[in-house]
Amino acid sequence: MKILTIILLISLILIASCSNTNRVIITNSQQKDIEIQVNFWMKDTLIPLDIIFINKDLRIVDIIQAVPCKKDPCKVYTPKNKAKYVLEVNKDFAKDNKIAINNSLKLLINS
Repeated sequence: MKILTIILLISLILIASCSNTNRVIITNSQQKDIEIQVNFWMKDTLIPLDIIFINKDLRIVDIIQAVPCKKDPCKVYTPKNKAKYVLEVNKDFAKDNKIAINNSLKLLINS
């Protein structure tokens, strides 16, 4: 099982490091065990993205390929499961790095 390494920088922002590419993770809560159903849309986003949804146990619960939207109504992207973290990366990043649903992540605390 491939491990994607994540470095915790501050309580709400995480940076992922994989294949020399850095990306931002967005958390939905400071509370450790809270997972929610999140929705994303791509209004005015310039590039296609892979959206990786991660649960409280740091396991990938869904990966969605999202495309930009220039005008309403825009498609709403909803994962199959609730998530604690969301990682947005360039299109095909997950496939190119063999990242898949059920992969585990490893947290490294940067102090």
